[in-house]
Amino acid sequence: MLRAVAYYRDPDDATKVVAVIHGQMGYRRIDVKSSPEDLNRAAGLTKAEVAAMLTGSMFGWGCKGADPKSYDEDGKPIVKDGSCLI
Repeated sequence: MLRAVAYYRDPDDATKVVAVIHGQMGYRRIDVKSSPEDLNRAAGLTKAEVAAMLTGSMFGWGCKGADPKSYDEDGKPIVKDGSCLI
């Protein structure tokens, strides 16, 4: 089960933070002083959960990539037999 919110650096301005809200497409810029990494850590999010949230927000919440089980502990997609699971 994914959390309600995960945080990332804004792809258009890496000095800004954006929030991805579970179940919604895209992201929203938020005004905070903390880094997205600190916010995710404080929320108890794993790197796999963060990667799954980003994928879900871009490609839909029903895709395999929106499942944290599709990523390793570093948030990298798992590859088996030369094929990516997402």
